[in-house]
Amino acid sequence: MPPKKGRPIGLSLAPNFAPASSFVLSDTGTFSKGGFKIKATGIMESPMRKGEVSSLTLEQLEPLQTLGSGACGTVRLARHRASGKTIALKIINITDQGQRHQVLNELHVLCALNDEHIVPLHDAFYLDGNVYLALGYCNGGSLDDLLGAYQALASSAAAVAALGLPERVLSCVLLQVLCGLRYLHANGVVHRDLKPANILFDTDGGAPRKCGRAMRRNSL
Repeated sequence: MPPKKGRPIGLSLAPNFAPASSFVLSDTGTFSKGGFKIKATGIMESPMRKGEVSSLTLEQLEPLQTLGSGACGTVRLARHRASGKTIALKIINITDQGQRHQVLNELHVLCALNDEHIVPLHDAFYLDGNVYLALGYCNGGSLDDLLGAYQALASSAAAVAALGLPERVLSCVLLQVLCGLRYLHANGVVHRDLKPANILFDTDGGAPRKCGRAMRRNSL
């Protein structure tokens, strides 16, 4: 049995707001929509399963530097205080209805997926108007970063720079991206934003992983 989750502290990044009528926010700080019930102590219920998803809590995570930001939210590096392991914490403000739909779409997809080529979802939390998605952290950066670094290193040799990454590197990346896409398609999911910035690497030799917007095929 997982340890009992305590009250979270330390990651209140936005002011409180009046909840909109399109979702339910209880007095105890529970965000409920689309079959999900999410608290600052994690996902308590989802359409896929009942009960806590993990023993992870928001108070156990120490926020570090910002990894990136965009229209869908901000991603910060966070450290699990007990183990020292790092995760990527995607922070999405849900005051906007479109953002709530985006969160639910990502939760539905990520909760249903389990493959080495897909960034895993560890848990999700709700606190002070934000939903936090605790995702696996790929410390090798993105394919876009790799292309930029290679181009810089090869800048002194114009012929090499023009050729780009070696074929053996690209073939490895392509093979693993295709494996990930095959898994997604087999599960009725279409990736709508496949690009070098959304193909991530582990420096320990792990497979490239894809992230970004995905949606179920039957929702198109």
